[in-house]
Amino acid sequence: MIEARRARRRHRSKINQRKYRAWQRTANNQLQHDVNELQIHTKRLESHVLALYNGERFHAEESSVQEYFRLFSAGFDRSERQLTFLRFFFTPNVWCLGQ
Repeated sequence: MIEARRARRRHRSKINQRKYRAWQRTANNQLQHDVNELQIHTKRLESHVLALYNGERFHAEESSVQEYFRLFSAGFDRSERQLTFLRFFFTPNVWCLGQ
């Protein structure tokens, strides 16, 4: 009877250890993926900062920001131009007024 209990306990422990190791592998893989993405993003931002220090201008970005300030200088009135600008300027997961 005691041996049977020990065998069941060993078996449960073995199964739990497998689950834990699988979870650990998944978590490590996700972490590695996130680190790689952040490194890529950081390099892109560092090159952008370096370009700004060197006096380079980013005409497309500058024009977009100027257009934003021009369109929204009097606030958000839900005009078709404002909505179209927001649709193309922001990523799809940006919410505005709960929408």
